[in-house]
Amino acid sequence: MQSASHQFTPHGVTAVLIVGASHLSVHTWPEFAFATLDLVVCTENFSMDDVVSLCQRELQAQDISWMEFRRGLVRNQ
Repeated sequence: MQSASHQFTPHGVTAVLIVGASHLSVHTWPEFAFATLDLVVCTENFSMDDVVSLCQRELQAQDISWMEFRRGLVRNQ
């Protein structure tokens, strides 16, 4: 696992967490009470609901919208 981040002045952060072939990136704009998260997961049987709940709890988010895109080698379900 590897991570990298950049703290902006006077506030805000961009951070990336890399786990194998998957990664999570976070970009924050505290002055607007706004953040975006991009998650790429290279595994099956993965629960987006769990990740959304975790992010909502940890960021203390009041409003959430999210989209799921399946790309690459995706099996028909």
